[in-house]
Amino acid sequence: MMSKISILLSSVAAVQGSLQPADCAFTAVFADEPSQFGLLLLKDLEDETLFVTDRGLAADGSLSSIGSVTKQHAGRATAGTVLKSSDFHGDSGSITGDHLVAYTGSAESPTLICAVHMDDMEHSSRMLSGLQEGVSAVVLPESDNAYYTGPVLGTVDELRTAINDRSLWTSENVRPED
Repeated sequence: MMSKISILLSSVAAVQGSLQPADCAFTAVFADEPSQFGLLLLKDLEDETLFVTDRGLAADGSLSSIGSVTKQHAGRATAGTVLKSSDFHGDSGSITGDHLVAYTGSAESPTLICAVHMDDMEHSSRMLSGLQEGVSAVVLPESDNAYYTGPVLGTVDELRTAINDRSLWTSENVRPED
């Protein structure tokens, strides 16, 4: 299913500066082996390191030690690019948590950019601290695998809204065929 994700942004202006909340959106998460994810950039990534982790947030706002994977992407990528787990390096572990969070900064003082949470029964307001459900985060029903199935052409705002709409996702406990 990862190979079928293709998102097109229309009327994208290259915006300089650091990534901020809602400047990306997860498009797929597959926790079943081999674990994978897709992350759409809604703003150019310029000389900044972007991290993806399944670690949660501690009470002090830092990333907790609970979780198994933290991956990083250093370098440039343009808005409209779907970064795949293979574009990141770092921990070789599998996704084990109920969520993935993209952030910049450090684990001690992260700036959360976007998130996907795949267990609405365990919805954690701390996981979404600094993010807004439906804008910079999507909360889905409990599952091991989920992927976006909505529109793939639109403006940044249109795609941000659509991708963070849980009704436009498919959630399954069995990994779909590619």
